[in-house]
Amino acid sequence: MSKTGSNIRRIRLRQGLMQKELAARAGVSPASVTHIENGRYIPRAATAAKLAAALGVTLDQIFFEEPPQKPERKIGVFDTYQKILIREAIEHRIRQEAEVLALGMGVTVDQVLEEYYANAQFTMHNDLEVKL
Repeated sequence: MSKTGSNIRRIRLRQGLMQKELAARAGVSPASVTHIENGRYIPRAATAAKLAAALGVTLDQIFFEEPPQKPERKIGVFDTYQKILIREAIEHRIRQEAEVLALGMGVTVDQVLEEYYANAQFTMHNDLEVKL
């Protein structure tokens, strides 16, 4: 991961935003945010300016800010950063499975996801509480 990408990810997560939320605010595609955060490419000046504005930070913070030292935490306690990573991983996995099912069933991914969420056996909250 590039320093730029890791800075954008760290700032985004600190603000409690998901990649798709940042993309919508900045007017860029979610894939662009993913590629930048994963270090696949460094954003052009115009894209970096949009991301900085959407995050409410300067370009210097995106390109040059060093990550803060992580404070020691108790084991088993999820912070906001970890909760967002878990939520993104779950949503990504559900979407992958929905794509496979949609292809095999001859329906759209959105139809599969709509049916899944309508009949889910649990409710996922922002704080990752799971209710059965």
